[in-house]
Amino acid sequence: MLLSVENLTKKYNQNIVIDNINVNFKQGVNALLGVNGTGKTTLMNMLVTVLKPTSGQILLDGQNILENEKQYRNMLGFLPQNFNGYPELSAKELMIYIGKLKNISDKEIKIKTNELLKLVSLEEVKDKKIKTFSGGMKRRLGIAQALLNDPKILLLDEPTAGLDPKERIKFRNIISNLGTDKIIILSTHIISDIEPIANNIVVMKKGRLFLNGSCEEILSKLQGKVWEFHLTEKETCDMKDFEELGDFREKEDGGILIRVLADEKPYQTAYKVEAKIEDIFLNYFKGDKDDKFNN
Repeated sequence: MLLSVENLTKKYNQNIVIDNINVNFKQGVNALLGVNGTGKTTLMNMLVTVLKPTSGQILLDGQNILENEKQYRNMLGFLPQNFNGYPELSAKELMIYIGKLKNISDKEIKIKTNELLKLVSLEEVKDKKIKTFSGGMKRRLGIAQALLNDPKILLLDEPTAGLDPKERIKFRNIISNLGTDKIIILSTHIISDIEPIANNIVVMKKGRLFLNGSCEEILSKLQGKVWEFHLTEKETCDMKDFEELGDFREKEDGGILIRVLADEKPYQTAYKVEAKIEDIFLNYFKGDKDDKFNN
C-alpha cells in the first residue's frame, strides 16, 4: 500500500501554502516534521479530503483518492489538530457516535470502545462528559476515536500536544505496536516524539518538501559532522559566531554548551558527538530565527 502525493499545491488567493510537493508515504510510521505554520496541517487536511488541492493529486496505489472518496474515507482514521469532541457527550457516547458515522456494527462499537478507552487510560472516566476533561484527556480520546475503525491509513496531527511525559511515552508505544500493515502519518514539531518510532521522515519548510528519508539515511549524512564544545562565562562573547548555526544550553557553572553541524572543527575545544535526528535542524533551519523546535 502506497499513498503518493504528486505535484501538490494549495493556494488561498495568491498565498501559496503548499508548493508543488512530491512525496510517498509507505506502510509504517511516517513522521511529518516542520515548525508551526509550515503547511503540515494543510497537507494533512488534503490527505483526508477535507481540503481539495489547487493542483496536483494524491494517489492510493495509483488511484486518485477523489475518484472513490467514500471508499477512501472508510479506510481513514484521523485526529485533527484541534479535537474537542462534543462537550456535552461522555467519552463512551462520543465513541458510539463516531462508530455509527463509520458504519461499524453496534457489537463491534461496544467491543472497540471498551478496548480503546482502556488503551488510552480513559476507561474509568468513560461516562464523564468531555467538557470536564483536561486537554491531555481530550487528546487521548481523540487518539482512541481515530483507531475505532481499525484504519488502514492513520493520520495524527500533533497527537502529543497537551500530553504529559508519561502519556507521550505510552503514545509512542501504542503507535509502535500498531504493526507495519498501516500507513501512519504523524505530524509534529516535537522531534523526540518520533525519533524512536519513525520509519520515514518528511521535513517541510515554508510549504515545500525540504527533506525526505529514513532515520538511517538522514543520520548517515550527519555522522562525523556534529560537534559540541563548552564556552565559559568569560568566553560567551564568542557566541555571536554561532548564533545562527548552533543549539545552546546553559550550564550550572554559568557557561554554555553549544552543539553545531560543521564539516570542520568549528572551535578549538570542539569534539565530535553522535548525531541525532534533531540535528538536521542545526543545518536545514539555520538562519530562520523564528523557527523553534522542541527537542
